[in-house]
Amino acid sequence: MKRERTDVLRSHQVSVGQAPVSFIAVAEDGTAVGGPVGLTLVGFFCAGCPACSARIAPFTAYVRANRIARDDVLTILLLGDEGPPPYLDRLAEVALVSVQPPGNLIGEAFGVDGYPAFCLLDGVGTVVATGADPAALPAPLTA
Repeated sequence: MKRERTDVLRSHQVSVGQAPVSFIAVAEDGTAVGGPVGLTLVGFFCAGCPACSARIAPFTAYVRANRIARDDVLTILLLGDEGPPPYLDRLAEVALVSVQPPGNLIGEAFGVDGYPAFCLLDGVGTVVATGADPAALPAPLTA
């Protein structure tokens, strides 16, 4: 499953000011993650996607520069036939990583249909910014 799509801003994507429906994901380390309330950043990546690989360094840099706690960041990773990408460990350093199948409920909750995609949330789970480049996101809101 090779996808190189950065056209994530589709008409059905959750818009700024809206909240996706509630969901529960299980991270690779076994942590149950409920959202969107409590999450600051959600990133969507697809193994085998060159655009996704190119966004790993900006994503991890954004999380570190904004001092977002690992438990407040969720990455959804779609795996293809090629298996886990080499950047899985780099994502796990800054985020809870949940491997999901294509068409997963979390991607549907956010309306994501292209990769990579990023959603910045406020403290109550409302989307405050979206995009295909984490470096272009504003700083997270602080309480």
